[in-house]
Amino acid sequence: MCIDKCLQNSGCRSVNYNSKSLACELNFVGHSSYPSLLQSAVEFEYFHIATEHLEENCSVQNVECVALHTSEKKCIRSSSKMVAPENVALGKTVYSSSVYDGNYADHDVKYIVDGNSGKAFGICGSTYNEMKPWILIDLGQVYQIRKLNVVVYNLGYPDTTCAFYDIRIGLTTNTSEMTLCNTDSQYVSKIVECQQCIVGQFVHFQLNNNVNCHLHFCEVEIFAVKHML
Repeated sequence: MCIDKCLQNSGCRSVNYNSKSLACELNFVGHSSYPSLLQSAVEFEYFHIATEHLEENCSVQNVECVALHTSEKKCIRSSSKMVAPENVALGKTVYSSSVYDGNYADHDVKYIVDGNSGKAFGICGSTYNEMKPWILIDLGQVYQIRKLNVVVYNLGYPDTTCAFYDIRIGLTTNTSEMTLCNTDSQYVSKIVECQQCIVGQFVHFQLNNNVNCHLHFCEVEIFAVKHML
């Protein structure tokens, strides 16, 4: 029964089950990926769940909660209501390896989540010209993420030396614990689809360059649904 509940939820990765009290805890991470987040507890058994069942669109069923006469709250998932992904990056906190200060314009990376998708210096964000620059967006809470809309300022570079960047998503800022969403080019504005539905709070962009390059975006929209486990 506990495993069945996990299989019905697109964000579930593992469960903790107490056979005495019949308590069932759904986890949105597995112990092998995030050992620091899961700890053993007396009378609970841990079960890892294969992820092949995950829904590709990251949509989740809505949750309805009711208060019982004991004052306890019980929550169930409503099969009739689905939560559609929305842009959860707007106005969130952005960090970067550096901030470019040239061309007499402000290139603060906060501009990539300000809702202005215009392509011009002064409303786009950029790192300095450096090796493997990175930008990190903190969404503030955990979401199920599948799709991003990345708007870039086309600088007209003739080659692909500085083009390709990795997008990684995770529950911490440690890139070694993050899941690769996809690899794309910063020379083309486009919708980027992750290879799977990924649960995380932090979205990390980093160039795969071996020479000094800028990492620059005009706007990044991250389409996700709130993780409800």
